[in-house]
Amino acid sequence: MTSKNLSISGGAAFVLLGLIFPLLKVYSAEAISVLVTTIGGVLIFMAGAIYEWNLLKWCGLLWWLGALAMVLIPGAYRGLCLIPLIIFGYLVPGFIFKTKYKNNNQLN
Repeated sequence: MTSKNLSISGGAAFVLLGLIFPLLKVYSAEAISVLVTTIGGVLIFMAGAIYEWNLLKWCGLLWWLGALAMVLIPGAYRGLCLIPLIIFGYLVPGFIFKTKYKNNNQLN
């Protein structure tokens, strides 16, 4: 499996879980953040496995812990839980990955 296939399948899952299924009243809107965060954890964890980078695996675990925390938080405040997840579980590893990529290209 390539990271491109993983991204496409994850994007499809985000659209289905975040938009389509709530519109079809499969579940309430309060469940969207928990489900999307769980899928985000799977995507990041699997990207860590593909790239053999343990930091991404830990970030995937962070997303799953965030999903568990969201279950305990009232629905109106669940979005606030996404802020640290996006910063520490997505943006920081992305900047580190970009820096590593640039350093490798400069050496070649």
